[in-house]
Amino acid sequence: MFDTIDADRFEKLVPGMAFHKKIVLLGILKLLNHNKKTTTATEIKDTYTQISKMIGENCRAKTTVANSIAELIMIGMIKEVTLRKGKGASGREIELDIPSKEKLEELLYQDYRLEDVRNVKPAPFM
Repeated sequence: MFDTIDADRFEKLVPGMAFHKKIVLLGILKLLNHNKKTTTATEIKDTYTQISKMIGENCRAKTTVANSIAELIMIGMIKEVTLRKGKGASGREIELDIPSKEKLEELLYQDYRLEDVRNVKPAPFM
């Protein structure tokens, strides 16, 4: 878990993030707020697409979303976990590793363009 220094750093990072990266991060938050410990890149992309369409934004390519996920991993906001799925098979899942999901979500909603999706359930839970 992060300490307060990291929480303060995130408070400074989020407002300056590119808008579509905010949508990706919000998608991850929405997925993990529905009693899931981890999520997959496919679920993140689907939720990102859902939110983008709801607010009238053009969706970015799958690789752009993947790059956003990689950047969020690099700055330490989320982490990637490799799971063994039987003999020889493995998969990658995403965990959110922040002190307060609610505080981060409120930071994202400070962007007026995201306010309308506050009560949206992610695609896998509709």
